[in-house]
Amino acid sequence: MDEIERETRYLDLDGDGVPDATETIEVRRQTIDAGRHHTTVTEVVDEIDSDIGVDGEPGEVQVSDTIVIEEVTEE
Repeated sequence: MDEIERETRYLDLDGDGVPDATETIEVRRQTIDAGRHHTTVTEVVDEIDSDIGVDGEPGEVQVSDTIVIEEVTEE
């Protein structure tokens, strides 16, 4: 089973009350069941787009990607 969640927030990095960046967090989960063995893989991609020009294109993009693997075996 695959699951994808996405959230976008506007950020005020310089504290002037006007958003000047966006942050998009995407979480993907996949669960694999093989008999009594269950594996869940979760990937979190966090992207911050800043220095956005009048054309809407970001001047700077920061991306972090974290993967967590959880394995459970029933006894």
